[in-house]
Amino acid sequence: MSSLPSFDTKNEPQISRSVEKFFKDYKVMKLLRRCGLRKSKGIPLWSILSYIFSNVFR
Repeated sequence: MSSLPSFDTKNEPQISRSVEKFFKDYKVMKLLRRCGLRKSKGIPLWSILSYIFSNVFR
């Protein structure tokens, strides 16, 4: 018995595209930069936020 939910991977590309379109349409990254949210190294902020938002809608 697994306590982790199973994900529907066939809709994953569509979810990723929808999140990316939302970020572009509402200029999320530009707003975050204006608020002072920046990263100096490592994984790009865009990738981290896309991953988080995609997980919410899976």
